[in-house]
Amino acid sequence: MKRSFKQIMRRIGSGIEGLETNDCLHKFVKGGAVCHLMLAIKKVVMSSSFKSLTSEQSYHNVLFGMLFNGLKKWVVYTEAESGHGFLDLGLVPPPCSSLTAIILELKHYKESKHHNESKKKEALSSMAKDALQQICDKRYDYLLNTYEHIREFRFIGICFSGKDFEYESLLVNPKKGIKRKEREAASSRENKKKKK
Repeated sequence: MKRSFKQIMRRIGSGIEGLETNDCLHKFVKGGAVCHLMLAIKKVVMSSSFKSLTSEQSYHNVLFGMLFNGLKKWVVYTEAESGHGFLDLGLVPPPCSSLTAIILELKHYKESKHHNESKKKEALSSMAKDALQQICDKRYDYLLNTYEHIREFRFIGICFSGKDFEYESLLVNPKKGIKRKEREAASSRENKKKKK
């Protein structure tokens, strides 16, 4: 696991072997579209070994490495105490920007031999929604609200299983108390089908 993690981090940092996560992250930073962030996550997860992706912590480590290496001007929080718990990953844009801050809550679904693909997809989707709700319920935005330049947040709940994942996101304006219901769901499997 340790060697695999080092290899992945080296590839992410150098941008070699076709990972191109930095391109996706650059597009995400420029336009704020979550699909670019999800594409970067998909690329790094797909380049990882199944043996390395065995728990929520393993996905957390891989994503932290990607985000820390790729968003050099951003503040990247990991396992930070905020609100009524600890947020998994928090991304604060540079002060000179009007970009959206991001809070990611990760979940891992351990597959059962008795679950078929549709049950797995349902479970991933349900757990991604639970992760998104956890961000809201536990007020994980509290720490990031201390940054005066942040105008809005994107809360993202992601559930992983092997190389598959589902996510849900919600755009929130903390200053106005408005939540825009821009929920999205996607799967790494669906993206593969669209490319065929």
